[in-house]
Amino acid sequence: MSARTLVLTATLAVALSAPALSTAFSQHSHAGGDVALQSMSLDQGRKWPTDAALRGGMSDIRASMSDALPRIHAGRFGGGDYAALADAVQGRIDFIVANCKLPEEADSQLHLALTHMLDGVAAMKSADNREQGALAVVNALDAYGAHFDHPGWKALAD
Repeated sequence: MSARTLVLTATLAVALSAPALSTAFSQHSHAGGDVALQSMSLDQGRKWPTDAALRGGMSDIRASMSDALPRIHAGRFGGGDYAALADAVQGRIDFIVANCKLPEEADSQLHLALTHMLDGVAAMKSADNREQGALAVVNALDAYGAHFDHPGWKALAD
C-alpha cells in the first residue's frame, strides 16, 4: 500500500469518526466555512491541477447538491432525502478517492475539501444537523472550485 493511500485512508477514517460539524452555518447563507477550508491555498497563485476522475466526481456532487438546494431552502427536504443525498455524495467521494491521481501537494489540498464534505455527509445522516451538513458540502464544493482548475466550474454559494 502506498504512502498516499495510507495517508488518505487515515484522513478519511479520522473525518468519519470526528464529530459532525463544529461550525454553525447560517440557515440561508453559504458564506463561512471552517478552518480546514480557510487553510486551503493556491499553487503559487495558480489553481491546482485536476484529473478526469476528480472533475467527474466533483461535477456529480455539485449536480446532486444543486438539485437539492431549492427544496432544502424551502424546508421540503425530509430525512430520507438527506440520507439519500448523503449516500450519493459519499459514493462520489469514494469514487474520487479510488480513482483520482494528483500530485502530492494538490492531493493534500483536496483532502481539506473532502474532509469537510465527509463532515457534511455525517451531519446529513444525523437527526439534528441535516441542513448544516448540506451547507458544509456546498462550502467544500465552492472551496474546491476556488482552488482547483476545473474548466466551467460554477460556485453554488448565493
